Amino acid sequence: MMTEERFRILIEAYGAAPERWPEAERLAAARFAATDPSAHAILEEALQLDGLMGALPTPDMPLGLIDKVLESAAVETLAAAAVPKPVPAPEGFWRNLRALWPLAPRWAPMSVLAGATALGMVVGLNLQSIMSPEAGLYAANEQVAFRFPDDQDLANLP
Repeated sequence: MMTEERFRILIEAYGAAPERWPEAERLAAARFAATDPSAHAILEEALQLDGLMGALPTPDMPLGLIDKVLESAAVETLAAAAVPKPVPAPEGFWRNLRALWPLAPRWAPMSVLAGATALGMVVGLNLQSIMSPEAGLYAANEQVAFRFPDDQDLANLP
């Protein structure tokens, strides 16, 4: 369905001649122009402008100007294609992790994180043998109560 705003945009972009309107909107715009009174005023204004522009002389272009413009556009297109596009920054945690080593490959901070996780698991599992009831580091009611070992505790270690 064509609205007055869309019709005005269409006329301002393509002019008053229906053959210049986009084919997908041509029929709806023609129906709107035939039925809506405000469309007549918009079309009259556009017809006057088209008439004034049509009366202007066509400017003479230097020979080879079109070829130069097309050639420069082709060169700019090739230059733009040769420049690598920036990789978007990852979001949240990964962006912060990536900020630690901005020039390193993506796997470097992740491998350090994996290594730290593995080391934490190994240390945590080995603490289980140190903090056993035999080592005397538990309280009498069997709740975990860590304290710094003294000489007697160290002497009892296997």
